[in-house]
Amino acid sequence: MNFEDGFVLCRRLLMTLMVVGFSTLTLLLSSCSQQTLPLIEQKCGTCHTATIVYQTRRTEEGWRQVMHGMKIRGMEITPEEEEQVFAILFREFLLK
Repeated sequence: MNFEDGFVLCRRLLMTLMVVGFSTLTLLLSSCSQQTLPLIEQKCGTCHTATIVYQTRRTEEGWRQVMHGMKIRGMEITPEEEEQVFAILFREFLLK
């Protein structure tokens, strides 16, 4: 096998790996994006898509800061709803 044949073989292998990797990533992302949580959709998905929440992991303090910022920007949420949202965020989207 000469250099050119080796280069072509490596290139084909790399392209195959990229396609397989991209397909796997797409599959994973599509399964993640299918998860919807009604309260998150209702409260967090009014100014932006709730997908942002579903794709984010934060510490407990990080989520508290985000919630504070959203309330400052006008999020309407009762104390009971806020506790429910925190329960979901801490259970599903906590950075560990």
